[in-house]
Amino acid sequence: MHDLNYFGGKSLATPSLLERNWECFSHSFHGLPHFSNCRNCITGIFTERFAATDPALAKAQMLGSAATFAVKKQFQKVIFYCDSALVVTFFNDRAKEMSNLNLEGAATRFFNTCQSLDCYKLLNIPRKENFMVHNSAKWARANLTIGEIELSAIDGEVLSDFQEWFPDPG
Repeated sequence: MHDLNYFGGKSLATPSLLERNWECFSHSFHGLPHFSNCRNCITGIFTERFAATDPALAKAQMLGSAATFAVKKQFQKVIFYCDSALVVTFFNDRAKEMSNLNLEGAATRFFNTCQSLDCYKLLNIPRKENFMVHNSAKWARANLTIGEIELSAIDGEVLSDFQEWFPDPG
């Protein structure tokens, strides 16, 4: 079991939302979630590609993959962050929003997988607070990387959560 309660290398602005022992997650369109612990250390990072042309569907599929990764790593309490308000709203209130058939299968996969966790939450994060994930996704795409990533392989400036990273056109 892990003692985890922070995300993305920084404390969350709303600590009242968090309790000790939570693992936190966010993802990007390319499909690259980070898991970080209460000491602001990244505890896992991996990337996947999806054949979806709809950004919301790709983000929804990534949540399912992130849940699978969390279960595989035996995380117990996870806060999932997603920068798609549409996906977060649909996943958190499916009874009202059953009209989105594109997201239903991904939501079912996510919730079925999350049953193996002790606790979980899904929250929206603004895109401007999600740079690290988007930067890392760009890095993975530029380096043709799929699967779990060793942190030592990623350039330090890529992991900044405070500014957009642009690959060297080199």
